[in-house]
Amino acid sequence: MVKKGVVFFIAASAAAGLTAPAFGQGNQEEIFSPLTASVFVKTAQEIFREDPSQLEVAMRFLEAADVLDRNSSGIPEQVLRIGAGSCLGQTDYSAMMTTAMSSYIGRQFDLEVVLSAIRCMLSHLDTRQQREEFLDRLLQRYDPVNEMLGSELATQLGLLSMEKTDYTTAQTLFNYAYSLNPYNEPAFELLQQAYAAEAMAVSPDALAVHLRRMLDVNPYDLSAALRYADFLRQFELFELAVGMYEYSQRVFAYHFPDQTLDRSIYLPWLLSCYQTPRLLSRCIELADRFRSETSFDLMLEAVAGRAAAKQGQAERAREILERAAEKAEQMLGKKDLPLPIYPEHLAWFFSFILDRPDSALAWSNQAFGQAPDREGVRSIFAYTLAQNGQYDVAREYAESLAWTDQVAAITMAIVYRHEENKQQAIELLRHAIAMAPDTFEAEKAKFLLTDLGSEYITPPIVPAIEKALEQQYVNRVVPVYTEPQRRFSAKLTFSSSNILYGADLDPRLVIENNGSSPLVIQDGGMLAGFIRVDVMVRGDVTMDIPNLLSMRFRPNRTIQPNEYISIPLDLRTGKLRRLLATCPQATLELEFIVYLDPIIREDGTASCALQGISPVRTTLRRRGVNLTHDFMLQRLNALSKGQEGQKIQAAYLFAGLLAEQEAFRRGMVEYRYTRVEPSLLVDSVRRALTDENWRLRVHTMETISYLDFPSDFALIQTLSTNLDHNRWPVRFMTIYLLKRIQGSAFQPVLDWKAQYDPHPLPRRLAVALGGKEPPQPQREL
Repeated sequence: MVKKGVVFFIAASAAAGLTAPAFGQGNQEEIFSPLTASVFVKTAQEIFREDPSQLEVAMRFLEAADVLDRNSSGIPEQVLRIGAGSCLGQTDYSAMMTTAMSSYIGRQFDLEVVLSAIRCMLSHLDTRQQREEFLDRLLQRYDPVNEMLGSELATQLGLLSMEKTDYTTAQTLFNYAYSLNPYNEPAFELLQQAYAAEAMAVSPDALAVHLRRMLDVNPYDLSAALRYADFLRQFELFELAVGMYEYSQRVFAYHFPDQTLDRSIYLPWLLSCYQTPRLLSRCIELADRFRSETSFDLMLEAVAGRAAAKQGQAERAREILERAAEKAEQMLGKKDLPLPIYPEHLAWFFSFILDRPDSALAWSNQAFGQAPDREGVRSIFAYTLAQNGQYDVAREYAESLAWTDQVAAITMAIVYRHEENKQQAIELLRHAIAMAPDTFEAEKAKFLLTDLGSEYITPPIVPAIEKALEQQYVNRVVPVYTEPQRRFSAKLTFSSSNILYGADLDPRLVIENNGSSPLVIQDGGMLAGFIRVDVMVRGDVTMDIPNLLSMRFRPNRTIQPNEYISIPLDLRTGKLRRLLATCPQATLELEFIVYLDPIIREDGTASCALQGISPVRTTLRRRGVNLTHDFMLQRLNALSKGQEGQKIQAAYLFAGLLAEQEAFRRGMVEYRYTRVEPSLLVDSVRRALTDENWRLRVHTMETISYLDFPSDFALIQTLSTNLDHNRWPVRFMTIYLLKRIQGSAFQPVLDWKAQYDPHPLPRRLAVALGGKEPPQPQREL
């Protein structure tokens, strides 16, 4: 950027001489220039990244870009990206974003860009009815275009229906949202809430498929894995549950490699094995594996002993269970145990594991005397009373708990059996089994059912669940655990690994699905779509640029196995953009480091959220310009007689060389370079600023806007003359550049431009930059 020293005089002089008729009559003619439009788009991006509070200025550049290139595919995206930042501002860009959305949404678009813009537009609407009408219009228009977007819109509409307690409409909308995108977890959860509000529920087979599907979204979500495993166990699909608990154990080890497996995982795993006849030996192996010398687990010993008994190993079973009972009695009442032992635990053990009714009654009496309100005490006390023939007293403690407590339900069944109320007893026993079919209590209930002449029949929903899962997942009902680095790969590509000064980088992040399941990038997914890019510069210049770029992307579709997605990244930005332009003669090595879903530590360093996933690293080499006599003559000739592209490249080089000399003068860089006479460089830049090709002028000013130049009166004078150019894009860029250089000293010119520039776009830019808004014409009554 040019220094501020002498600019005010020139700009003020220009302002003093400006009158409206001084402009040519061609100001209002339509101009088509995709090249200049791309310059304005890039300027808008840099303005917003540098200072989000300058959003209005950035939007004025995008508005100007759109006038110059109505068919651009890049402008609508930036209107949505930058416009989404206006949520907290006073200016509402909803109309502009709505138009941009219609151009942007098609076969390929970033769903996150669209959803951010929609959230912003919704924030500007005052009433629920306005929001409903807005979302409904969008749903009608874009549902046929993209199912994921339609799903998100239907979910938002369903939420508005929930707000006004219209649960029937909400159910319809959430169902529709989920049908469009079965990975839309919020839609499914909200559907469950809408059903619950009217005493209904999602069918278990649909819930089973959903729970399994969420493991496609994030295979390393331990909570999701355990929810699915617990569901399978609850519905007596014990063999599948065993597989899922084993999978959960792998996920636990992935997250907590130095910790022992949590009891909430190994205990239901053991019980599921116990309920699967062919896995009884596996049950005993797991008990041996998870038995701890420092933490006694009575339930683990119970499972191991009963499994041994089921296998016909009576002596081993007796030894395990007797030793467990003795150890439990020894540990009774000890404090600070990981798993405390209370009297009711021994009462339970002697009721359902080692059948000793007298011992059970003694321990339950002790428990009831100590803490009658402790969880489980009343129900086990009642059970031991019933087992010892005290039915009336047992009823007193168990009856109120019979439909919520498994032991109390069995107790009341025993009471009803004594009263010869066989049907009621059978009903309660079946209910007790359904509460927790994998427990020893359920095993006891099944024995009592048989004793009453009734067999336990697996509920018909169980095979229906298994069938639904097999239809959807075939042989993947239980997912195969795979390390993250085998599920997907990511790489950063460029147009070339060796580039020249001024060359396009064309960087793209390519993510390929190497797994057997769909890759779903969304909130809660294995990948959420956040990106951070750092750069390490080596060679003639050493510089680290952390957080060069931070963004989020979300594909508008799932990435199927063996497919990939390519995300363009704008890496010629910020400090790197300035460095590449400022040091034409420097040979540089640029190492780009891309973090997926970055986690930022306290010291500012970053890592990828997924353990085992390293950041993506790619290095490219930028060769410095070799300033020979012939080379300089060629570039000077290109600037005066070349084609438009050649002129733009030559002007970029001369501006960079001028900035490079200033960087050396200030001691900002130090490497071997060829010095060029500053006057030659200044004259070359001035020539570009006065060239008959107005597009070259705009390009040159855009380069000047982010470079540090020496103070040069002639250069500033030349720049200021563009304030009265007959092409509005030139005036537009000049207003921005001089305001950026001068700051408040440019205010008189800015106020004048805001009122008198003959084209509305420079006037609007001047107002956005702080110029005095012209008075609005009064309407005649």
